Amino acid sequence: MYPNWIKRYWQIDGTYSGSKLVTFYWTADDDNNYDWIGMGNLPLLYKGNVSMAVGAFDVSSNPRWLNAFVSESLTKASYTITTDSHTLPIELSSFTAVASNANLVELKWTTQSETNLTGFYVYRSDTNVVGTAQIISPIIHATNTSSTAHYAFLDSEVEAGTWYYWLQNMDINGHFAFHGPVIATVNPTSDPGTPAIEYQTGIHKIYPNPFSHRTSISYNLTDKSSVDLKIFNTRGMLVRTIYLGEKNLGMHSVDWDGTDSLGKDCATGIYYIRLGVGAKTSIAKVFLVK
Repeated sequence: MYPNWIKRYWQIDGTYSGSKLVTFYWTADDDNNYDWIGMGNLPLLYKGNVSMAVGAFDVSSNPRWLNAFVSESLTKASYTITTDSHTLPIELSSFTAVASNANLVELKWTTQSETNLTGFYVYRSDTNVVGTAQIISPIIHATNTSSTAHYAFLDSEVEAGTWYYWLQNMDINGHFAFHGPVIATVNPTSDPGTPAIEYQTGIHKIYPNPFSHRTSISYNLTDKSSVDLKIFNTRGMLVRTIYLGEKNLGMHSVDWDGTDSLGKDCATGIYYIRLGVGAKTSIAKVFLVK
């Protein structure tokens, strides 16, 4: 049995010049007591989905360890370890954060391929240390396609300041890896010099939010597309599906009256609106108050 991504990640902080020899430690529990020697596999180190050169290592002891030279340009990053016969669950080609003057941050990422991937979570912190970050999204389900897939998440609960975001991908075995951070600086809404988000395909705005009886979900399309809207509760359960059919490019809106698929009133709480446009997914949070 392969350990896939072992159940530990490392965050390197600080700055220095040149390269430093870094030792990464993990335990037998972290790799599910994987028999590295018997299986004839070597530990590989990854920064995101980029493989790093490994020096000396010992995978027969507990804790296990490996050495790698990390250059100054690769600090402030997250690292994970896997085996040399593991297929990466994700090939991430971009991950960006764009802030607007309406206290919104739009996160977008693109994958070139996905394998046995459950989905993604978005994390946010006011420092560049992933250990201080909090999860701010529901699970964003993966498409597991061998072609390009696009995702988006709108953080609508951010105040003025500088924020750091990480993307966590989770595979079907529960192993994970972090990507990032990406940084967004949110200026006060009274600042007229702050550029607004150039909205592309995805959820534009939910208003009112919070709402009690009905809210309007506006979304933008850059091409004529088939669209559906799914609403989930905080436990990830599907509450309602709204099939919108094929829509022309431009801005559109749809109302939600706070009821489930059976027409019953949903309870007070947080819900996640998931807009599906072809291979693209956009998610935003809404508060229902009865």
